Amino acid sequence: MHRRAARLLDRVLLTTVRAILEFVEDRGHRDAAQISFFAALSAIPLAMLLVGAFGLIFDEAEVRGRVITTAFDSVPLVQDAERARLERTVSDALDNVGKIGPVSVVLLLVAATGVMGALRHSINVAWDIEARPSVLRRKALDLALVTGATILLLVSLSLSVTRGAADAVDGAGNGGAVLAFLLDAVSEV
Repeated sequence: MHRRAARLLDRVLLTTVRAILEFVEDRGHRDAAQISFFAALSAIPLAMLLVGAFGLIFDEAEVRGRVITTAFDSVPLVQDAERARLERTVSDALDNVGKIGPVSVVLLLVAATGVMGALRHSINVAWDIEARPSVLRRKALDLALVTGATILLLVSLSLSVTRGAADAVDGAGNGGAVLAFLLDAVSEV
C-alpha cells in the first residue's frame, strides 16, 4: 500500500511539473493576457450589438439600462465613483446604438470576434496545432463561435422569460395552473 501511494504521489508531481513547464513553454500567461485584452475590447461592440438587436423588439432605453447594469455587476470596481463614471461612458457609447447601419454591424461583428480569435489561437498553441487556415476562414470560425454563443444566450433568455411567465401565471390563480404547466413544459424542453 505504501509503495502504491508513493507511486501515485510521484505521478501527480510529475504531471504537475510537466503541465507547468508546458504552460510556460507555450507562453500561456501571455495568451491569458491576450484573451483578457480582447475580451475587454470586445465587450463594448457586443453590448452595442445586443442593445441594437434587442432594441428592435423591446424598449431600447430599458435594454440599454439592463445591459449596463448586468455588465457592471460583474466588474469589480474599488469605488462607486469609478462605476458611475464608467457607466456614463458606456451609456454614452450605447445611446446611438438604435441608429447603426449595416456597415456598422459588420464592423462591430469584426471587433466582437477578437476574443474568439484570441481563444482559438491559445487553444491551437496549447494543443500544438500548427496548421493556420486563411484569414477569411479564421474570421468565419470566430464569427460562428460568436453566433453560437449568442444563440445560447437567446435560448437561455427565452427559457428564463418562459419560466418567469409560468411563475407569474401560476401565482395569479384563476385557472392559470394549466397554462403554467404548459409554460413549464416548454421551458424544460
